Amino acid sequence: MDIDPSSAPTSRANDAKPSPAAVQQTQTTSTASVESTRNPVSASTQAVTAKTAPRTGAKPTAPPRPKLPPPIFLRKGANFLQISADCTRLRINYSKAVRTADDGIKIHCPDVETFRSLNKYLVDFKVQFHTYALEEERKLKAVIRGIPTDFPVDEIQADLCGQGFPVHSVHRLCRRDGSPLWLVLAVLPRTEEAKNIFNNLNMVCGLSGIRVEAPHKKGGPGQCHRCQLYGHAAANCHADPRCVKCLVPHWTRECPRTRLIPIGLKVGP
Repeated sequence: MDIDPSSAPTSRANDAKPSPAAVQQTQTTSTASVESTRNPVSASTQAVTAKTAPRTGAKPTAPPRPKLPPPIFLRKGANFLQISADCTRLRINYSKAVRTADDGIKIHCPDVETFRSLNKYLVDFKVQFHTYALEEERKLKAVIRGIPTDFPVDEIQADLCGQGFPVHSVHRLCRRDGSPLWLVLAVLPRTEEAKNIFNNLNMVCGLSGIRVEAPHKKGGPGQCHRCQLYGHAAANCHADPRCVKCLVPHWTRECPRTRLIPIGLKVGP
């Protein structure tokens, strides 16, 4: 039998010829290899970008919590059981009440409305307590230097209001012995319009050369001029008044004594 010698090499050549898909894959691999050789950072950059891409559907930022009103401090001896029962009846839903170190009761309110309702109830029933001013009720105070002592405070207030400053009240500052100073304290609402008094006030009742500044802050807690305790102001104190001179329960301005009584000296009949 005769064998055609050309058939075998042709078959081997056909087997070795790659398919079109294989050729395309080889070209793609070669192109990628050349690209990574030219720019070796691109592959790693793509990987990092894929990992650090922001996720969709993230939770939104929670809104800021409203500022709670200040606490209310009941003095020692207050009938808390009756107060709590009345609050339940009147639907004054305070948050919690805890005992304080001086045997008083500290009451927390969840919102301003509850704070106002409880404050009004305690005042109406003459319960002894103290608290602090709400943020929106706090006043702006300005000390005006260089005002002669013979200027009436009501005329000073009228002049300031005429200049466009919303002044609530004006008080003459005095020394410890009661003699007046060339200083007055103006009380205004805490608004942007009222803050202009520090930069725009140049004259009071036709008098120039005055100076406006903020009150000097004391190092420690302030003393209440009503009950003489520390840590709160008389404007928000509803305890019994106590004289700073003789410690008798009456206002200091009503005391007949003209000077302080030494500690240990017996007072009264």
